[in-house]
Amino acid sequence: EIFQLEIQSRYRLGMDRTFRVTCTVRDEFNAELSQGSVIKKAKLKGVKAEELRLPPITAFSAEEARERDWDNIASCHRDMSVVRTWNLQNKCIGKHKLVPRGVPGAAKAECVVVSHCGNFILIGYSSGHVEGFNIQSGLHRGVFGESKSHDGPV
Repeated sequence: EIFQLEIQSRYRLGMDRTFRVTCTVRDEFNAELSQGSVIKKAKLKGVKAEELRLPPITAFSAEEARERDWDNIASCHRDMSVVRTWNLQNKCIGKHKLVPRGVPGAAKAECVVVSHCGNFILIGYSSGHVEGFNIQSGLHRGVFGESKSHDGPV
């Protein structure tokens, strides 16, 4: 007889600028995803570590399909147009900062989705624009709509 254990993960976002994953099956899988050596950088710059942490997450998307191959989570942060990737396998911030190309400078990232196949990220902006990126390489893959996709925020 074959038993399949499906690991159930729950993501928790904190106003304290943390991103945690909680496993409902095994406690040893619980972790806070690291933002890197924030404390070390803060000491070198003579500032508080909180000043170097990313702003609170306002939206995120995760897909398990390619979790073991490359970054599999994308997040929007308060008052930022840049979207960050995360790697659940390594429990840390990912390789890529996804910078918008065809979006006005004042536009902020409002929503994000990782495709079901785990290869692409679609980002919606407050300006009504929607852009696509490859999550493995971080390369910009296109803008949706002729000038923009929506008349209002996405």
